[in-house]
Amino acid sequence: MPRRFHKTVIQIEILSEDPYPDGKSLQDIAYDIEDGEYSGRIHRVSSEELDGPAMADALEKQGSDPEFFRLDQDGVDLHGDDNEPDSIPAALDEIDSPSQISADGQRLTEACARPRSRGFGPGCG
Repeated sequence: MPRRFHKTVIQIEILSEDPYPDGKSLQDIAYDIEDGEYSGRIHRVSSEELDGPAMADALEKQGSDPEFFRLDQDGVDLHGDDNEPDSIPAALDEIDSPSQISADGQRLTEACARPRSRGFGPGCG
């Protein structure tokens, strides 16, 4: 069965005495609402289920990459329907030391050489 994805649009409403500044991070906005000089609320505007092609399109519109959810540019699952990584046991046969293996079974040296698509990843130190 093909994987399903979800798109949720959330709106933040802020009430203030002065215009709210542009370019603030979500962390800064949360602080301003909870501990700062602003009144605010967060509510869901919409929520919808997406298939692979629609999710790939939505990710590209955000400036992200479909590989974030292990999809190709057309929204096809890169690991097929089983959603499991390609042959980790075969890759483990080539590794000399367990310290070279990250939690997902990849070599740390390979994981460190690739750009990180989610902004975080295995330690490389």
